[in-house]
Formats: sequence, C-alpha cells, structure tokens
Amino acid sequence: MRKERRKTIRSKQEIIVSCIVFPILFLWSLTLLYPFLWAFLNSLKEPGEFLLDSFSLPDKWLFSNWATAVKTLNVPKSNPLETVGILGMIVNSIWWMFGSVLVNTVVTAMMAYALAKYHYRIGKFLHAFSLVVMTISVVGAFPSQYALYNKLHITNSPAMLLTSAGCICTSSLLIYYSFFKNISWSYAEAVFIDGGGHWTVFLKVMIPQAIPIISAMAVIGCIGLWNDYFTPYIYLRDFPTLATGLYLLQTSSLTVNNKPLYFAVVLLSALPIFIIFMCFQEKIMTSVSMGGLKG
Repeated sequence: MRKERRKTIRSKQEIIVSCIVFPILFLWSLTLLYPFLWAFLNSLKEPGEFLLDSFSLPDKWLFSNWATAVKTLNVPKSNPLETVGILGMIVNSIWWMFGSVLVNTVVTAMMAYALAKYHYRIGKFLHAFSLVVMTISVVGAFPSQYALYNKLHITNSPAMLLTSAGCICTSSLLIYYSFFKNISWSYAEAVFIDGGGHWTVFLKVMIPQAIPIISAMAVIGCIGLWNDYFTPYIYLRDFPTLATGLYLLQTSSLTVNNKPLYFAVVLLSALPIFIIFMCFQEKIMTSVSMGGLKG
C-alpha cells in the first residue's frame, strides 16, 4: 500500500509571506557566501594577478598555493629564533580547544545543576548575578588577570587550561540551568531509595539526559575557541594556535606581498570548524532551542 502524502494546506497570506521572505533570505545567504568564494578564487592566483584584478577568475588555477601555505608559513615563538609551522599550530589549536571545552563544560554543567536542583539562598543570588553579568561588560580586568596568571606560573604552559574553569559563559549557564530545571526530581528520589548518592544522581541520571544539550554547547564552544587568537597570543606565546598565526601573518612580510597565500591559509584554518558545524548544525539548533523552551 502506498503511503498517502499529507498535503500541507497554506493560506494565501502564508504563500505571500513566503514569496517575499524567501528571496530576501536567499540574497542574504549569497552575501554571506560571497566572501568565501572571493577568497577561494583569489587564493588560486599569482600575487601580481591579484593586485591587477581581484574580482576576476584566475588565469591559472594555482592549487599549489595551498601546498605552499602548508610548507612555508611559520610564526615565531617567544624566542624569535624558534618558529612553529601550520601543522604545529593546528595541534596547538586542537589541544587548547578540546581541553578548554572539557574543563569549561564540566564546571558549567555542575554549577547549573546545583543552581537548578539545590535551593539555597546563595543559589538565587548567583542566578540573578549571572543575568546581570550578561548585560554589563567587565572592562579593565586584563592587567590584574595577567599579573595573577603570571604569579601562578601558568602562562606559556598547558596549565592555562585550568583558567577555563573560571571563564563560564553566562548564556551557556542559563541554557544548562533551564534544562536541568525541567528534569523531574523523582529520578533523584528513586536513586536515593536504591542507596545512591548525589553524585550518582548527577553522573548516572542527569548527565545522560543532558548529553544532547552538552554536545551542542560543546560544539559552539569549539567554534569560539578555534577562532580565539587573543588568549593564546597573550598567555601562550610558545604554543601559537592557528588563529594566532593568522593574526600574526596579517602583517608578515611573507603575506603582505602575497595575499593569495594568505587567503589559502585563512580558508585552511576555517575548513575544520566549517566541517564540524555542518555535521552538527541540526543538533546545535535543536538542542539550544530545546534548552530555551524548557526554561
């Protein structure tokens, strides 16, 4: 038997709105894609050809520019005599990204769970404080922060990952909070009856239910950390990430006169995070919406 297809009946108003909104969104999406296409085409040109006309198709499609970018581009460490290549920067980006996301996710999830399920007076204060922090930007804290990290001897070291525990994003905290708030406490009571403790409830009951929201927030965190050049540039001079390398290469003599090479590096750096987002975009949008609706 053939399954009958359900026909969606739309009103005239919905059809009119769709006819207006769709072309606008289509044109807007083209404006977002155009810079990537422009950079890709120019990454395949010779430097002289790019200077003459940056809006034409390449006369020769030099895919060798991408191979040259991988082989020749390096950035200096704190000791100018030592350099790190693209592969080294990618490795630094990976351990910094995953390490920071792991530490931050664990701390944020634990804090949100405690605020949502354990009713203390300070819990209400912290929840209100997180809302205030979202609207007020903290300025002038960088000098004291740098001095503190320096005295703790964690700068220029993988120990900087520990600072991710204090960099809690308030929006992430609120999403976790709304998710845990909606989970019934009867699950915990059942665990207590069976002799389990609070950690058993958190690790074996609450966390498994929160895996979709945790994975979505982790992907969002990975995207942000992959593109963060400032923190590694200031605190991890011997461990430059790919984003830091791109920042330094903007004014490098190697790329000032060879912009196609620079565009190749830019696209190479964006490729991994683009693939991650394309693979998990549905999970990100669904989980974040779910966390917001449950609040």
